[in-house]
Amino acid sequence: MSVSSVLKSKGNNVFKIAPDDSLSDCITLLNQERIGALLVVERDGRISGIISERDILRIAGSKPFKPTHIVVKDVMTPVARLITATLDESLQEIMERMTMNRIRHIPIMDGDQIAGMISIGDVVKTLLMLKEEENEHMKNYISGRNAVNL
Repeated sequence: MSVSSVLKSKGNNVFKIAPDDSLSDCITLLNQERIGALLVVERDGRISGIISERDILRIAGSKPFKPTHIVVKDVMTPVARLITATLDESLQEIMERMTMNRIRHIPIMDGDQIAGMISIGDVVKTLLMLKEEENEHMKNYISGRNAVNL
């Protein structure tokens, strides 16, 4: 199954935040939308990175942790280290990339434009759905419900 198929079923809405927004605003948005990462986008639309729950936890242990005094760009993973995928890649390919790089969210690119974001939860949900469909087909085959009378 391709990444584009996953985006068609889950939607391609990508939640974004500006690099100069406060970490407090970032945490609020993550909680409101019940998501684990935000794409960090400049005011002119250029992608500058990604910020995830893990990025926030990494800094939360530092001595004065005041989310209202910290900006997103000081915590995010910058675009130079951003791991992405493309629409034509398979689910297997991005699952391997996410696992190898120990990331839970991956932006999906269509050329130089963002097409969506996929989480490891989206990957697991899709694979589970495919396995359930496969099991149902096998049950039908074994029980003869899909048999053709000759």
